[in-house]
Amino acid sequence: MKKPFSWILILLTAMILSAGCNKSKPPGKTAEKAKATDKAKPADQAGAPADASVLDEVKDIYVCKQNSMYLSESEEAGAICPDGAKVLEWVKKMIDQGWTRDDILELVRNLQMGRPLAQENGQPECAQQGVLKAEGFIMSYCPYGVQWVSSTLDPMINNLGAALDYKPYFIMQKGADGKLTAMHGQKEVDENLRMICIRDKWSVQKWLEYTRCFSAEIFNNREAPKDWTFCAKQVGIDPAAVNACFKTEAASLAEKDLQLVMKYNAGASPTAVYNCHKNIVGAIPFQNIKGAVCRLIPDPKPEACSRS
Repeated sequence: MKKPFSWILILLTAMILSAGCNKSKPPGKTAEKAKATDKAKPADQAGAPADASVLDEVKDIYVCKQNSMYLSESEEAGAICPDGAKVLEWVKKMIDQGWTRDDILELVRNLQMGRPLAQENGQPECAQQGVLKAEGFIMSYCPYGVQWVSSTLDPMINNLGAALDYKPYFIMQKGADGKLTAMHGQKEVDENLRMICIRDKWSVQKWLEYTRCFSAEIFNNREAPKDWTFCAKQVGIDPAAVNACFKTEAASLAEKDLQLVMKYNAGASPTAVYNCHKNIVGAIPFQNIKGAVCRLIPDPKPEACSRS
């Protein structure tokens, strides 16, 4: 059924009116996902009047301006999204008036909306069934990078368990003279390199244990900060072995970090890269990005994704 063009103009007009350390925000679903959704519908429905099922599709397209969440995620989280509620009201009226599904979805995709938290970075997806690959890019002396470990990564590990494959990387630059530099000075270059040694020569788990200690006893302990060797000993690592790596291997180990920072355009601390192709920037608590993160995990999803 053809609709008056003026009705569309009125709707469009109504809708239109309606942190991190960084030396150098999150369209609705991607075109590929939109096409996949379209293909899921029988061809004979293309010109037929839409039914209530289109509302769920709209919720997975529309991004709330208030919180950068898809409307479906916003509803699950109980977040406020008044513009999304208006969209659903208008879509219900369109259904009543006999609009086709394709016409409704095309109109919604062209509305002004927010930008989703997870943004394309130009790299191909590397998803594995039932697993989320998370690569965190931080600066050791960036307060937001330190906060990301405690407020985002730790809860993500606790919630997703074996469904999470994570690894930290460190943001630095290399000058024309080949010397490494970092936003917070030489102390950050040195700490980044020590953490890279612990990550690569011991394990990611040891790095996490060391980083928790670093946060509590060095970075956040303003009155009597400990030396890095204290945290190495606390997690069962010989400081002399770390120092040996720091002097002889750390710079070469850091080459991969430098390459990945450029590849993923991850210059802000923290930048989390999920399944190689989506970036979420900022130390956003895991609970606030849980919906966005869970939708990136190929089925079967972990049980935590179905819990509120």
